[in-house]
Amino acid sequence: MMPPIAEIMVHLVLPLLLAFQTGGANADAAIRATLTSKYVGKVFTIRSFLSGKSIRFDADGKHLGGGKTGVFTLDGNILVDSVTVSPERVEIRGREAHLIFNAGTRKLEELLTGFGTRLEFARSPNVTVETGIGAVLLSFDDLGKVLPPYWEKYLTGKTGVLPVVDPVTGQTIPRASEDQGVVPRAIQQIPPEYPSAIRRYRVTGSVVLNVVVNELGKPQVFDLLEPLGYGLDQAAIDAVNQWKFEPARRDGNPVKVFVRMRVHFDPR
Repeated sequence: MMPPIAEIMVHLVLPLLLAFQTGGANADAAIRATLTSKYVGKVFTIRSFLSGKSIRFDADGKHLGGGKTGVFTLDGNILVDSVTVSPERVEIRGREAHLIFNAGTRKLEELLTGFGTRLEFARSPNVTVETGIGAVLLSFDDLGKVLPPYWEKYLTGKTGVLPVVDPVTGQTIPRASEDQGVVPRAIQQIPPEYPSAIRRYRVTGSVVLNVVVNELGKPQVFDLLEPLGYGLDQAAIDAVNQWKFEPARRDGNPVKVFVRMRVHFDPR
């Protein structure tokens, strides 16, 4: 007697379904092992310096929700603790970190905050999981491509002073000279904002900048000579770029020069 068709179908489909599920589980385990080796125990920066308890992305790395955009060295840095892979998503969990300047090594290094964060990446059958993650998590090598040039030396430790060259003419911009009376005069100074997130650390110190002041008295930060980290450098840069100057003059004519500025921070 022939068995019912329904029973035949069960016997045929069930082994195939089990084989598919086993293959999927094995593939996810391999993906998790690869991601764990690449990311766990290392510090990365989230593109756009996003920070928050839970941040969601699609499979390509597009930000879907959660978190808020911050500033480099203060926000968006994560020490990865674990990776979880499921058929629907990949979750990366870690701890937020500030980047601080080590004057001994002349490099940036992480300071863990104790605040946890979770990054969730949706999965798509047409996109590899590393596509989205690689687009979001930047290593120090990657950061050099998205930050102003003056940060690169503090990522590599190969420090030096950038030559102050006019990007339009290619000519060297002279330094302001007190002896020659060629000095711009600040007529409006915007005080930098001390980030509330780091007041508990009581960071005190100065950020030193090379600033170009053009013929109209408009300043533009050109180089970062002494950083602090903790987001204080960006606070100094944002403030100085809003200052207004009476331009330096030579023979009565306004001229473009650069000046060295020290911006001091004190949480009191």
